[in-house]
Amino acid sequence: LDELKTLEFYRQHKNIIMYGCTGTGKTMLSICIGTVACQNGIPVKFIRTAALVNQFSEYKERGQLSALKKKLDKADILILYEFGYVPYDRNGAQLLFDYLSEIEDEKVIILSTNLEFSRWVNVLYNEQMTAALVGRLTHHCHLLLFPGQNNRLRESSINEIYRGISAKNHREPMHSARGFQGNSRRIYMTPMGKIRGPMNSVRMTFTAVSKQMCENISWESWRSQ
Repeated sequence: LDELKTLEFYRQHKNIIMYGCTGTGKTMLSICIGTVACQNGIPVKFIRTAALVNQFSEYKERGQLSALKKKLDKADILILYEFGYVPYDRNGAQLLFDYLSEIEDEKVIILSTNLEFSRWVNVLYNEQMTAALVGRLTHHCHLLLFPGQNNRLRESSINEIYRGISAKNHREPMHSARGFQGNSRRIYMTPMGKIRGPMNSVRMTFTAVSKQMCENISWESWRSQ
């Protein structure tokens, strides 16, 4: 937890992968981390993964791929959110893989997804490429799991619909990330919002963490990056 607030993960060059259902706070936490990084003079690029894949395809067709890479290279932290929410263009997915492979030792990646790693092949299409990407992203990383309920549905006025969806989700529990090798660490975002890490007793509500990280944030500094 302290590594996120103090950006120690960045100094140690560790990626962050956030895995969990929609509406559990992954994007909010990514924004908090990115904003704190901007306040500390670290350039950040925050982009929806599908949009980046489309940009790779479009710039490639125009023969301007190097121009896109120069824009991305200005950032030291690349935040990719909603990875795997929609199938990607095959050529764009290949180009995304190539770029992430190129910057493996140069930049820190923060990626949020609702897909377990065994299902990444459904959006990347190639098993070998998928295995290679997962290995590179998780070689040195923090894996944050968000097994809570969808906060947007919970706070919605359409509670009857939400209860039906929630009941189904409880019957079909979210798969955990399994089979990881290397220097990755798991931290769980529990349904009650507490952060619980193996081998330690860190417990803080997610709301409090977000408030602490975003306190006195200059949103202009976030937009300027």
